[in-house]
Amino acid sequence: MTKLELLDAIVDFQEDLAALVDPIEGCNDILTLDTTQETKEETGGLLNALTRRQQILETAITALQALLNDLYPELPVAETTASVLSDLDDQLRTIQAAQVFFRLEQAKSLGVTLGTVEPKETP
Repeated sequence: MTKLELLDAIVDFQEDLAALVDPIEGCNDILTLDTTQETKEETGGLLNALTRRQQILETAITALQALLNDLYPELPVAETTASVLSDLDDQLRTIQAAQVFFRLEQAKSLGVTLGTVEPKETP
């Protein structure tokens, strides 16, 4: 995902979040009315679902913003000293020197089964 796509997702999620404000408020209003128990239960279930979605969207927005703050999609690079780079170069050199002594295992058998030898017919 690119930075632009990340920003677009945040905007989309913020719009989705804004669209939940009125329905959540409406459900809360319904619950204060003198309605039947069945209406209260169904409204409460819908309110729970809308509130759950609201919380998920808020969490997603926070996570996407955290990625942006972490300079996503760029990966961090460690600024270091010459001695650290020298040490890493030395480790790389010795590992590469040791690697040449490793070989891929040879097949122990080819798994070929030959049939019986049949003499050729001569014309």
